[in-house]
Amino acid sequence: MVVHPNMSRFVLVGCFAAIQVLTGVVCFSQCPTNDDIRLSLQALEADQLLNTPQKYEKLIFLKKRSDDCRLSTDSTYARILNRLGFYSFLINNNIPTNASVNYTLAAIRINKPGAEGSSFNHAINNYKNLAFYYRSLSLFDKAIEYLDSTLFIAGYTETTKCEALPLRIDKISIYFAKKDYQKIVDESTRGLLEAQACGDSLMIMRFYANRAQSHFFLGQVSDALTDINRCRILAKSLHDDFELASTFKILAQIAAVKDSFTKADSFFRQCIRLRIKTNDIAQLADDYTDYGNFFLNDLKDVFNAANCYRKTLNYAVGIGNIELQAKANLNLGAVSFYRKDFLQALKFNNEAIAGYAAVDGSANQLVNPSARKLGIIGNNELLLYIFNNKTEILLSLFNQTKRTAYLTASLQTALLMDTLITTVRYQQTGELSKFYWRNKTREFFTNALEACYLSGDARLAFLFMEKSRAVLLNDRLHELGASKRLPEAVAKKQQELHIEIIAAQQQLSLLPVNSSAYETQRSLIIEAQTRLEHYIRSLEKNFPSYYQYKYADKSLTMRELQQYLADRQQSFVHYYLNDTVIYMLGIESDTARLLKRSGYESCTKQIAAFNRYCNDKQTLLSEFPSFAAVSYSLYTILFQPLQLTSERVIICTDNFALPFEALCMDPEAKKYLVSNYAISYMYSARSLFNNVKQTGSKSGFVGFAPVSFKPYLKVTELKHSADFLKQAAQHYDSNELFVGEQATKSNFVRHLSSYGIVNIFSHAVADSTMTEPALYMQDSVIRLSELQVIPDALAGLVVLSACQTNVGKNITGEGMYSLARGFAAVGVPSVAATLWKADEQSTYIISILFHKHLAQRMPKDLALQQAKLDFLETYNHDEKSLPVYWAAMILIGDVNPVQQSRGYHAWMTAGLLGAAAIGILIVYLVRTRRHLA
Repeated sequence: MVVHPNMSRFVLVGCFAAIQVLTGVVCFSQCPTNDDIRLSLQALEADQLLNTPQKYEKLIFLKKRSDDCRLSTDSTYARILNRLGFYSFLINNNIPTNASVNYTLAAIRINKPGAEGSSFNHAINNYKNLAFYYRSLSLFDKAIEYLDSTLFIAGYTETTKCEALPLRIDKISIYFAKKDYQKIVDESTRGLLEAQACGDSLMIMRFYANRAQSHFFLGQVSDALTDINRCRILAKSLHDDFELASTFKILAQIAAVKDSFTKADSFFRQCIRLRIKTNDIAQLADDYTDYGNFFLNDLKDVFNAANCYRKTLNYAVGIGNIELQAKANLNLGAVSFYRKDFLQALKFNNEAIAGYAAVDGSANQLVNPSARKLGIIGNNELLLYIFNNKTEILLSLFNQTKRTAYLTASLQTALLMDTLITTVRYQQTGELSKFYWRNKTREFFTNALEACYLSGDARLAFLFMEKSRAVLLNDRLHELGASKRLPEAVAKKQQELHIEIIAAQQQLSLLPVNSSAYETQRSLIIEAQTRLEHYIRSLEKNFPSYYQYKYADKSLTMRELQQYLADRQQSFVHYYLNDTVIYMLGIESDTARLLKRSGYESCTKQIAAFNRYCNDKQTLLSEFPSFAAVSYSLYTILFQPLQLTSERVIICTDNFALPFEALCMDPEAKKYLVSNYAISYMYSARSLFNNVKQTGSKSGFVGFAPVSFKPYLKVTELKHSADFLKQAAQHYDSNELFVGEQATKSNFVRHLSSYGIVNIFSHAVADSTMTEPALYMQDSVIRLSELQVIPDALAGLVVLSACQTNVGKNITGEGMYSLARGFAAVGVPSVAATLWKADEQSTYIISILFHKHLAQRMPKDLALQQAKLDFLETYNHDEKSLPVYWAAMILIGDVNPVQQSRGYHAWMTAGLLGAAAIGILIVYLVRTRRHLA
């Protein structure tokens, strides 16, 4: 064999088998070195004549030689593995295989930072590839996990940190696929700071664009407009037609929200004109989808909407994009639905399912794919739209034809849709994203309940009402219960990470919104949130019992609830309000009545008027006949038709707050509902069963009355609150009071878990915006978010004798984000809270009377009812008999008697003395009420 004198050294070494790679000559007389393998790999990668399968086979040979010769697994060996993973992906039509993932994982084990023989840059590439494979498989959480690892490693140096900015865009694209818009805002905020530090204008522009779009979807229009205008300036300076087109589309959507339809149409046209110049057909098709949605939803122009959707379909077919084809068919179905051509709408809808879910389009149109088959599809938002539309189309076909097959199919589709909603819920991490999805699914539950009503299926209506109600609260309670299955040190670490976030949020509230310090602090909060998410993810992986309890999603059956009600002689009422009708479900131990009432708009106006009267003493006094008429009307709409036989009623309202006790049972307002019914409130029926078991709490009563407050809190003193607190405490053998300077935030947090009953006589603040509700202590405030980190809040009852403690932002399906809900979310089973700024003196009297009856071991709902009746009896001929004085306090949660109160016999001993004390107190208050107001 003649050897050219310039042949590489490794060929001379014993006729090494790498000759086979380069020349096809086989010679195995001697093992190669690591350097030999490296040179062979470089030559292989540089060879332009070999196709992908050939390179793959020769890489397999190189790997085998390295294995057979037991060479050290260095960065070269890891690169072979990484390339094998990538080529197996290419050979399989750009679809990842097990080999793609396993080869790359093996490369990562070698290139782990700090490991001998590892390569820093190769490690970044390994993690990036693995994230890409998981993204392709729609395994979004795994993809994000490995992108996080990539970004973490890249952050070691300033150079790689700047080079890794596109990876954060990749991560954002995954959150777009999940429709987790809050996370996109967070990632874009971090990316902006990094891109600004790197001086990368292109990346700054892209982060602004992503954040603007997510702000818009979350309803934060002002923030969206600010970001998109910044993006627009950069896009013009960089001559980036693609991003400039995107800015025009977001501006069009913002204009449409503001009812500036002419301006919106102009922006859409500019968007499409620029997009055509970019020749990005997929994005152009998506633009026509949004333009069509504008015509259909905002202008009700079905003709132009259909034209846009047909253009989307044509472009999508041209490039073979199945997802865009499904969107087009779905939207063409919506056009047919508007035209009341329901059969054509069903046909388009099933074409969307057939193409996107890869099912037989010729099959029975009433039958759906299995949830398991749909589970492998990444775009859950599109699936939700498809099956929500199908539920509504089938419902309309039933109304049109009266064929029961359509109604049955509508209910079956609704059940499938419910399964998909549960899947989406578990994919969301940010609270704002969860709120977004709660709003998105509202229409579905309306359709599902209408189908239940038409079929007379109260049992299924109960299922859907429960699934629509307090989902996030129940998830929180499940997580709380799951945390109790963790080792103490692990649970403590989780709590510390929660506290870190809250501390950072409080620091943010002190900074000017438009300052650089504000943006930096925002980034620190996001980093703290990410650390907590990663930690929780590790808990789910390492502690199976934690995971299983946290994600247990067993539905409560109506039969289980009816047994609960039978044991307590109670009834339960679910309300559901949509744009036009009210659904009411009254459940008793042996019956269930599903009712539907029209006139939603009239009812909501009456509820608003009723609450306005209750909030304003002067208006109530001057317009009492009008109040009586409204109150009686609401009674006849919301309560009387249910024909409840039990005098103890649990009410679960929907997107409205109303003290049912103050509804009039006659047109002259001679008798209120409180006279006949003991009413309590619940976030959902499941919440009755989800309360964390109370264990280890000490007996007795603890009270807090700051009386006066630190000057910087800027609230008025409550001069007589300490006296009232002492009156409340005397009903319990075991009590501890924190008054004045002792009523501090730290004492509250420390003692909340030490007593069965907690009462706070103080100020509170809340409103209907996203401003966080807060409770005042002597030295500070306790915010709603801070309640989440109070360890083991074992109190069985918290009484909030303060104003507006059940007021807050109303979240669709979740109720009021109030202080009362905050205590419920940390496992406190019962909270007595107020709905408006009630008369201070009256609130205190009712609180004292409430404790009197609680100490007699009365159930909580009966105790509060009796306290109000006692109050009304005392003030029978006084203006304080008006609901504005006595109806503000309501009971939310469990109604069982408190276990830490003084026994009945002790009350017999001190009965006369206690009654006399209450009587003297009331006389004293009547005489001094002007001074206490």
